[in-house]
Amino acid sequence: LDDATELLDMQNFYSTVYLRKTFQVQNPGALLSLVLTIDYDDGFVAYLNGSEVTRRGAPGNPGEPVQFFELSSWTHEAGIPEVIDLTNRKDLVRPGDNVLAIQGLNQPIGSTDLSLRPALNGSEEVIGADLSLNRLTVVTAVARGAVWKYTKGDVAPPVDWMATDFVDTAWLDGATGIGYGDGDDATRRHEFVDRIVAEPGFPV
Repeated sequence: LDDATELLDMQNFYSTVYLRKTFQVQNPGALLSLVLTIDYDDGFVAYLNGSEVTRRGAPGNPGEPVQFFELSSWTHEAGIPEVIDLTNRKDLVRPGDNVLAIQGLNQPIGSTDLSLRPALNGSEEVIGADLSLNRLTVVTAVARGAVWKYTKGDVAPPVDWMATDFVDTAWLDGATGIGYGDGDDATRRHEFVDRIVAEPGFPV
């Protein structure tokens, strides 16, 4: 695994990390599908424009906020990205600016690794001069390895941290994957070592 942004201050210090990525969509009505592809260790909750759209290994029920001090409810090793169909939530996409926000969760707090590598893609139909020339094209909303805004979960973020209009200029910038462990991260952030601080019926 090859994380680009390393959280060297996370192990034994805090169990969550918060990510935000703004992306633009010109014509949401043209979207035929929406897919989140994410490689993760250990869990996460994903939001689109402030609404929860999917979770993996997160404590509580779908739609319930996960506190900054909580742990993932399972252990899950990164390595094989999961493809999650969000087509039934594409109505959340707006013309102009949109925000994909993710809360990453570790298990246990002393875990030797954490990783988040998300990407968001859609498809739309391109209309040709006649039906034989119509074709589907893939639209990359958030590319794998893109630079995100992020902040560590050692304190509670504002309640609207996942909202489209939240101002994240004070957050750090880091390319994904974001995480630590395995000696393979490139961009480093220090402090993560001596302090201790699934989803039935959820539409994906």
